[in-house]
Amino acid sequence: MKKKALLISLVMLLAISLVAIGCGPKEAPAPTTPEPTTPEPTTPEPTTPEPTTEAAIWNFKFSYSSPQTGIAGQQMQWWVNQVEKRSGGRIAIKPYWSASLHKNEDALFALQSGLTDITSIPAPYAPSFFPLTMLIETPGQSSDLWAGQMAAAEIQRGENEYLKTELEMRGIKPLGIHNSGNTHFAIFAKPMETDTIKDFKNKVIRVYGAGQTTLANELGAKPTPISYNDIYEAMARGTIDCANYAIGLSDPLKHYEVTDTVYHLVIGAAFGSPTSMRISTFNGLPEDLQTLLWDELFWEWIDRYSWQHIEGPLGDQILLAKWADYGCKIVEPSEEDLAIFAVAVKNTQKVFVEQTSQMPGGEHAQDVWDDFQARCRIYEQVVATEGHPWERGQGLTWTED
Repeated sequence: MKKKALLISLVMLLAISLVAIGCGPKEAPAPTTPEPTTPEPTTPEPTTPEPTTEAAIWNFKFSYSSPQTGIAGQQMQWWVNQVEKRSGGRIAIKPYWSASLHKNEDALFALQSGLTDITSIPAPYAPSFFPLTMLIETPGQSSDLWAGQMAAAEIQRGENEYLKTELEMRGIKPLGIHNSGNTHFAIFAKPMETDTIKDFKNKVIRVYGAGQTTLANELGAKPTPISYNDIYEAMARGTIDCANYAIGLSDPLKHYEVTDTVYHLVIGAAFGSPTSMRISTFNGLPEDLQTLLWDELFWEWIDRYSWQHIEGPLGDQILLAKWADYGCKIVEPSEEDLAIFAVAVKNTQKVFVEQTSQMPGGEHAQDVWDDFQARCRIYEQVVATEGHPWERGQGLTWTED
């Protein structure tokens, strides 16, 4: 009996011990590294980031022959800034100044080949491709820079069917009309003999080409076509005696350093070098950007560019004063010289239009010239009766940024 009780006691003691062990503190399990898992791929919600220049959709190279510091370069930089800003950063433009990407003479081929996306194409440097556009460069075309630029704009934008066809054949879309400012005959490397128009006789003169060659012949000079960027060296070396020039283009190239005398005879302006883009590139832009380039900035460009030349801080009179301070002699033509020049200009226009009409593609030269001149007269009358746009405070939306 006693043994049985002892056995029961031992069993109960063992059970209590096991329960105590089970209820006691448990040892923490050893840390484990969870198996890596690959989350299910998810498609983020589409977002439209704010457009920036760094993330532009269209990146264009823009080649220009003048330095950035001159009146033309400043105009082009203003245009670049406006395009980038008003496109919301969708267009970014990289300028290449001073013909650093290609020569002036190669502008058309550089554009067509894709070497550049935007460039100014001087028609007189490619006469066989632009016989009709070249007519716009003929001396004496307009007495007012804004009027001439407006007339040139209309016929280069397609209001003259013959000129429209010529530009389309070359695959170019004009985005802005060049305005050289008043072009003069001329700067002389050495003192003039008589300070009159007679001093051109037998002088080797740099000309732009086109009707300027004819005009030089009318004045008894010996014309030689030279690119604008080569005038300085040609004058310094004595390769030429004088050069036709536009002071707004010559000033940043420091032509005053090789000029003794400025014969301040205005012969007109250069409007036949449209800043252009390939038509295929233009057509690939969305409609709102085409509107920006073609319908908005195109006209603002004209008003601002003309204002710069006529009243701006780099206008002709201001630069002439600067050249005079540098030591250049400024000679104003006499009434007699102006009369001689007027006859020479009329003869030049008649002869050059006839010559152009004989060129392949120039058959409608007289029609284009008459159309251009009629439009010049219309806008000259607007200026005479109403003033320039900035004078009447209408239509200006451009800013200086």
